Amino acid sequence: MQFMSHSPVRCPSAPSLSLYSTATVLRYRRDLGNKYTVGALFTNRQEDDYFNRLVSFDGNYRITARDRIMLQVMGSSTRYPAEVALEFNQQQGKFDDRAFDFLYVHNTRNLDWDIGYRDIGGDFRADLGFIPQVGFRSFSASTYYIWLCSLTNGKFTMAPLST
Repeated sequence: MQFMSHSPVRCPSAPSLSLYSTATVLRYRRDLGNKYTVGALFTNRQEDDYFNRLVSFDGNYRITARDRIMLQVMGSSTRYPAEVALEFNQQQGKFDDRAFDFLYVHNTRNLDWDIGYRDIGGDFRADLGFIPQVGFRSFSASTYYIWLCSLTNGKFTMAPLST
């Protein structure tokens, strides 16, 4: 058995967050019948003078066998160390913001389409998640046509075309 020790790497000329922090992720999901799913998420990352906390509620409503709505509402609260806030042009002290995702999806055998809306506040942070850009609103629409090609052994292969 091999043990390794790690120490935080800090460059005196470049402020950064320590490699050591306490992280917590809690997820709860509940199916309500066969049409609804609701959930909640809590994340927390903190060290001495830094924290990032996120609370999220989400839902999935299966309107029909081919249609569903997915929605997520998030809020975050963050405080960066003073030197990190100054170096990376972040707010000093504690700051909060919110984010919102909506997606309507329609699926058929050969044609899928969806429409979506996303609103990520400028001060929203998800340090334990993957939201690389903040401060924007966007609408989206996609279509996918799927050709089903029959093979001799009875299996199908899909060749999707999307826009």
